[in-house]
Amino acid sequence: MRSALTILIALITISTISSCKKDEKANSLIVGKWFFEKIDYVEFEDGQKTTSTETGGPGDFFQFDADGKFSGSTWSNKIEVSTWELINNKMLKVKPNSEIDWPEAGMEIKTLTSSSLVLYEKTIEGNNYYETTVYLKK
Repeated sequence: MRSALTILIALITISTISSCKKDEKANSLIVGKWFFEKIDYVEFEDGQKTTSTETGGPGDFFQFDADGKFSGSTWSNKIEVSTWELINNKMLKVKPNSEIDWPEAGMEIKTLTSSSLVLYEKTIEGNNYYETTVYLKK
């Protein structure tokens, strides 16, 4: 019984340490200045599906700082300031404010490498849904 308990504690400790390392790696990959490539929109309303794409301009970016500070400039050329956090290595959440329209629950991380970040969000309202996919590059 005692050895089973020891093994269980060891497994929990190893699992916790390895998950912390994954969190740290994802956080370090996100930190930096990301430039917009494009944003794809899909709307499905009343049985009709429409898609559209917006491309980013040369000054459009998101900046994720290591201390959790978020800033960015988009089509309005306005610098937006807020905070960000990574949730379970799967969701990137930026605290919404009057200038930032970010989904309350965050956006799912579809791709995260040292040079590519793809974020996805889907909202379902009854029989309708709305999808947003954001493509960023360093």
